[in-house]
Amino acid sequence: MDPISTALIAALTSGLTQAVKNVTSDAYGALKKALSKRCGDNSDLIKTVNKLEADPGSGELRAALTDKIAGEKLADQEDIQRLADALTEALKQTGEGRASVSKFTGKADKIGVVGDHATINNLNL
Repeated sequence: MDPISTALIAALTSGLTQAVKNVTSDAYGALKKALSKRCGDNSDLIKTVNKLEADPGSGELRAALTDKIAGEKLADQEDIQRLADALTEALKQTGEGRASVSKFTGKADKIGVVGDHATINNLNL
């Protein structure tokens, strides 16, 4: 999943506890505003973000968001990328946010192995 989709989806699915809202609201708002400015308030992308805000658990909407971001070629836009990175970093300030980010990036802060004779091959972190 691209970093922009990851940041948006992680923010929306992190449980939106007050702690998460406090540290992410500015970063989330800035990213959404930049996407709206670049793509338009009535674009399919923004409509999908709005729908995902209402139903963050929808796998169908998450996939649609990822497709819309790819279709707009936003991964090539440095300003959008910086805002997505800022949102991801804000999310990592809370336990819920860290868990949500690692869920969608597949990267965890810590990895443990239990057992005798354990072998790990090709660990790409």
